Amino acid sequence: MRPPLLRPARRSRRAIRRLFLSAGLLATGALPLAGCAGAERSPREAAAAAVLSLCEDLGTLRADTGRLAGLDSRRSGVYDVRDLRQVVADDLEVLRTSARGNDRSGVRAVSEAYDGLHTAVDQLPHDITADRAARRLMPRLEALDRAIAGSQASVRC
Repeated sequence: MRPPLLRPARRSRRAIRRLFLSAGLLATGALPLAGCAGAERSPREAAAAAVLSLCEDLGTLRADTGRLAGLDSRRSGVYDVRDLRQVVADDLEVLRTSARGNDRSGVRAVSEAYDGLHTAVDQLPHDITADRAARRLMPRLEALDRAIAGSQASVRC
């Protein structure tokens, strides 16, 4: 017969399983109760959350616009410019969604500036380098950046 220290600890494994099972049941039972206490947000909290979301989306759009302006001329071409334009377009769509109900967001000016950039990117020749494309697009990128900055200022990000 084995000494007690070398015997498999079946009882302790069962006890540990029960402990984890009990803790899991308690946690799943307590979480819904904790959520019931403050489920309703006040209008002020909802408005603050909406502004915070809008500010985050504006920051993302501004960062991706900066990436478009700073393409590496040795590694990038017109297709990279168009891919980044699509990223900016996706950011703009998210921004439009988060700006619903906020009249002072300035999203219309950002959309108009993006439309100018979109048209300018479509007019780029296929064999243009990223450096020349960035130079051609710089006025449009600057206009978009100014529109984003104006929107951030009007929302007070």
